[in-house]
Amino acid sequence: MPSTVLPTFRRVLDGNSRVHLVDQFPSVTGEPAHTMGFSSDGELVAVGDDAGLLEIRQHNPTCQLWERVRLFGKLGKIRALQWHKKEGRTVFVGSEKGFIFKVTVSKDPKGEDTILRADVKGFVHALALSDEGKLAAEIGEKVVIYDKPFATGKEIGLGNSLDLRSFQGVTSKNLLEVPRIRNLHFITSIS
Repeated sequence: MPSTVLPTFRRVLDGNSRVHLVDQFPSVTGEPAHTMGFSSDGELVAVGDDAGLLEIRQHNPTCQLWERVRLFGKLGKIRALQWHKKEGRTVFVGSEKGFIFKVTVSKDPKGEDTILRADVKGFVHALALSDEGKLAAEIGEKVVIYDKPFATGKEIGLGNSLDLRSFQGVTSKNLLEVPRIRNLHFITSIS
């Protein structure tokens, strides 16, 4: 009996009062998408998948659909992405290949996008961006905080690092025993 490949759909939900389906669009490759995020103005949505594709879609208010405006490929499995809070068309992306990308999507459909890449030597599992523009990344067995990521326009810059093994008291060298952070968040104040 021949096997059937069913398309994977990305779903966009609006939960103002109840969660309901607003739109869905087919996966480009059929690979699972593990991360998705909206730009700060809600105009763009980014989806990263296991095939290493970063898909950027823009909301079209005329037809109420999310239309693809960009497709970036060969980034490695994407597990983390974070939109810049002040630069609305800029998203940071972390991949399994040990890279952090800063992607700025041009407003002009035929304009040039800006893509900066940093080799951080480890699977990027999670990203967070503070209101001040600091970038936190879980890379392999550590969390690194970059004060001004890509401030020079070419390199991600220096970061302060925290080893997860020492933080969690893990002494084993077995990677399966090292805790994985699924989300990072900056807290502006504790009261």
